[in-house]
Amino acid sequence: MIAEEVYDVNPALVVFNKDKQIETLNYDQLISPLIKIVQDYKVKIDQLQLENNQLNQKCENLQKENTQLNQKYDDINKRLEDLEAKIK
Repeated sequence: MIAEEVYDVNPALVVFNKDKQIETLNYDQLISPLIKIVQDYKVKIDQLQLENNQLNQKCENLQKENTQLNQKYDDINKRLEDLEAKIK
């Protein structure tokens, strides 16, 4: 089954028997393309890790900002309560 799937992508990697039926894969020829694919994935993984780190930093910054804004809100709310208490 795998050899048939590889044949659809790259027939040169498939070995045929004397009846011209797919028999197996030429694994020696698979090494170089697989190394290239792994290298490409490594680059993509590195890019995604960098992006993830940047997004995590943004999230942390937003959490800090949210905490500060909540504190300001609480302070303003307390002052408002104090003013309302003085008015009554």
